[in-house]
Amino acid sequence: MSPISHIAAAHPPSLNDIELDSRSLSPRHMRQITDHLYRRLSLMRGYLLAVHAEPGERVIHDLRVATRRTTEALALLAAAGSIPHRRAGHCVRRLRDLRRAAGRVRDIDVFLQNLQATGRKKADIDVARHRQLIRALRKERREVSQLLNRHWKQAAADAELHRVVDSTRALDLHVDPKMVEEAIRSRLAWHRRRFNRRSRRSYLRPTPHHIHRTRIAGKQWRYLLEFMHAIHAAPEAQLDRVLRRLKAFQKAAGELQDTVSLQSRLHTSAEDIQSLPQVQRRIRAALKAMQALQ
Repeated sequence: MSPISHIAAAHPPSLNDIELDSRSLSPRHMRQITDHLYRRLSLMRGYLLAVHAEPGERVIHDLRVATRRTTEALALLAAAGSIPHRRAGHCVRRLRDLRRAAGRVRDIDVFLQNLQATGRKKADIDVARHRQLIRALRKERREVSQLLNRHWKQAAADAELHRVVDSTRALDLHVDPKMVEEAIRSRLAWHRRRFNRRSRRSYLRPTPHHIHRTRIAGKQWRYLLEFMHAIHAAPEAQLDRVLRRLKAFQKAAGELQDTVSLQSRLHTSAEDIQSLPQVQRRIRAALKAMQALQ
């Protein structure tokens, strides 16, 4: 039995439930909670109004994180009945398009870094081919950055997004703590089910694709847990433990995805990529990190 098959034969992770502390959602705490949500959305608006012609790696990273955290905040507000589902859905789609465009720039940056590192380490590479690839990637980055800028400006000019941000300014005056509590419980259960379902698939079929989908589910679940941590809505030690293990899994799965993307750009077939030693090692590392979530 191969190492990957051995890991896949283990039981899929059974994650402990995060217990919601309803006392943290009492009316006297709601101002703190609604302030946090308003700051979250206001920060996203700040990112939208700071369009960069040539965004650097840090800007890209912060923008993508902000869109994911804001998406979770919007989902909570919609589930709690504070904003219409139609309006929340429109904003989520706008942020998703922006995040995907930013992700394309990020992927090119990672490939450029790997390609440049390869050029420094190996003396037997085809120098002409290596330089040609770097030039082509830099050109592609400029083109993708232009696409990102278009999405960025469209989001910044989206009146619906600005109305949602403004509507949360006085959220504490009309939000129902019980509805917020139910929304958090519902979102927790949804994220947990989806992560468990995808992790089971990763164990049954340990491919980069399934591990990547599990990583995305874990990342989105993590942003809800971080929100709960910020408003002290669950035991801190329990949250810290799950968040730490989720981050470890995401790091291992992210390194796997970057390796696969690099090999894909080098025109390696999917079957060849799956059998590469470095891909096999990263699959094992990602599955072991997933096991730690048991």
